Amino acid sequence: MNKHGRIVFNGNNYAEEWVKEAAKRGLPNVRNTVDALKAFTTPKALALFAKYKVLSHEEMHSRYEIYLEQYAKHINIEARTASQMVRRQFLPAAMLYMTELGNSVKAAGAAARVQKALLGEIGALVVSADKNVKLVEKEAGKAHDAGAPSASPPPSATRSSRPCGRCAPTSTRSSASARRISGRSRRTPTCSSSSSPAAARTHRPAPLGPGGFISPATVPPRGPRGSGGPHADTDRKAPRHGQV
Repeated sequence: MNKHGRIVFNGNNYAEEWVKEAAKRGLPNVRNTVDALKAFTTPKALALFAKYKVLSHEEMHSRYEIYLEQYAKHINIEARTASQMVRRQFLPAAMLYMTELGNSVKAAGAAARVQKALLGEIGALVVSADKNVKLVEKEAGKAHDAGAPSASPPPSATRSSRPCGRCAPTSTRSSASARRISGRSRRTPTCSSSSSPAAARTHRPAPLGPGGFISPATVPPRGPRGSGGPHADTDRKAPRHGQV
């Protein structure tokens, strides 16, 4: 208590009174999450967690980055949601009500003091809402531009080991199971990109399209039945039970 008693406060911890008292006691007052998360990477925190083998320095830094990313994403979602609510719900409803009040002022004439007062109050709120939502959208745009990648990786750098969608299911079957199905040895099909017998024995995945996914234009064409062309074996139907 002699060393850490200054953190004890029996009053309202959410009141301004505690903020002033904490400043008198020399206690830190971190007012936002971004600054609070920096406590993970202070030398004192890193040494403490490493001393008792709770978390290494790398693990502390990883947690700091993950929590910071989660916070940024949540704030971005809330900002975009607030913008859509104001643009699509609040402002249209307020303007519709202002139109009704304007018509009421015209109908009531000199006796429309209440309508005029309401019209002025709602008009001021609409102006304030429009101003604030523009600020939110501006800051959200800055955050989006700051987090946007500089360049997209080439298609060959993403999922380069993914097999094509037609030859992968058949190539994973064992020759024994294939013989049980058809009653004879079954050749394992390969991609048509293989140009030599040695390359034909090695599966070569089809090139990927935009976004790292296989494009229909990059998949080798299916050969006709009985032609022995690429993927021709995949066209054969398994015999019914009892057939040889």
